[in-house]
Amino acid sequence: MPRPRALFEIASLEELPREATLRVGDVLRIEATGVFARGDVEVVEVVGPLTLGVLSSSVPLLPAGGPNVLLIVARKPGALELDIVFGSAWGSRDTGTISVTVT
Repeated sequence: MPRPRALFEIASLEELPREATLRVGDVLRIEATGVFARGDVEVVEVVGPLTLGVLSSSVPLLPAGGPNVLLIVARKPGALELDIVFGSAWGSRDTGTISVTVT
């Protein structure tokens, strides 16, 4: 039986590891405002930045702040580096780099 896909969460620059090994189908959820990919960019799919919202029966979606979530989906074996931008889209920012290998 194949291993189920995994969802890994990174909430801050301090939690960002230097490297990560993922399997095809795994997802990184990173609380960040941007990303720049270097290397084989087809290894992952970047979704976002997204704005978190609240689903309600009376209102379909209530945005809760600015865009601050990225989803990085492992799509095919390979390697690349991701420069992740943390902070406000309109204020101060910090950048960290993670080397991603997808198997």
